[in-house]
Amino acid sequence: MAAEEEPETGRRRPRPTSPAGLAAVVLLLTATWLTAGGDAPGPGAGRRDAPYRKARFLITTGVPQNGERTNGNPPWLQVRAVTGTPQDRPVHAVPPPSPSAGTVREIIEGPGGTFVAVAARARPCTSRIYRFRLTGDGHATGIEPVPGGTVAALAGGVAISPDGRRVAFTTAPCAGRQPGTSRGVLPATRPSTATLTVLDTASGHRRTWTSGVNSTIGEILWARDGRTLGYALGEVVRRAPAPPSYDGLPAPGPGVRGTTVHALDVRTAGTRLPAGRVLYRHQDGAGILLSATMGPDGRTGFGMMRKDEPASDVLFTFAEGRPIRVTRTIPHRPGMGIGVARGEPRYACLGGLDAFGRVVEGTLSSGRETCGSAYAR
Repeated sequence: MAAEEEPETGRRRPRPTSPAGLAAVVLLLTATWLTAGGDAPGPGAGRRDAPYRKARFLITTGVPQNGERTNGNPPWLQVRAVTGTPQDRPVHAVPPPSPSAGTVREIIEGPGGTFVAVAARARPCTSRIYRFRLTGDGHATGIEPVPGGTVAALAGGVAISPDGRRVAFTTAPCAGRQPGTSRGVLPATRPSTATLTVLDTASGHRRTWTSGVNSTIGEILWARDGRTLGYALGEVVRRAPAPPSYDGLPAPGPGVRGTTVHALDVRTAGTRLPAGRVLYRHQDGAGILLSATMGPDGRTGFGMMRKDEPASDVLFTFAEGRPIRVTRTIPHRPGMGIGVARGEPRYACLGGLDAFGRVVEGTLSSGRETCGSAYAR
């Protein structure tokens, strides 16, 4: 996976209308096999017999909304009661646990009513992982840093093991120039080596795997067995100089190609991310890969790619050692929307092929915030 020159054609490819809009589509389609008319990727991939529990509270990060007052200080977390109306009821504006806590970037639901929050500071570039719970009336309690959960980088793509004892995440350098505090800390767009760290929440012990070359990593999550980690690994390649353009748009960033979905047994020796079992290898000429995620069984998965001719989104499943199975092809139509149902909880921030939202239609671009909210049931 050495860095190579990727040829640029003389015709400028259509640019995505909005990275945030595309990101929303990718996030929505991480479990499309449940509603796309295809088979589930593995036995018991969705616990359809589990009782449905309506969300009671919504936990978010960011500035106050709807005129909420916080005595001049923005909240660290915001808890709202889900009322079923357009305007949820504010319950708790949670102050920072310490002056140096930073801004929350990700909030992830864990097992047993627990939650994990990732907070970051731009100067110096630092992230800290916290855990907390909600009381019965929706107040955040027991906020404390996870032992060993402070890193000198931007952490993201958090995935919590089914038993809650381990947290997996990746890291990236912070961007040199940061936006206003309302947008939080963003990652650098320059290519870097992909990393994956598993943190023991009791002992604080960390173990890290790396790609060894400039790569992206995303779709990080645990299998149901609690020892297999799934992730999508893509190679970042330099582009040849682009031809002159008169559309006023900047030249596209580095390309991302050869994305593979791996399943890694964290008990085995080694520190190389490419050593994980390959569940799916994307052929770059097949279409633009938008999402590819390991299933709960650790052997199968599901994904989505975009095709130009005819213009459509293709949903598919995959399994180790087998060709993909197309479950549905959805032609592009104006104003089209896709509904999604989820199976069993994944306890992960599935933010796309790059955990920081930097991959947009095969191109490495500026990042975005992901997983800035979580429901409590």
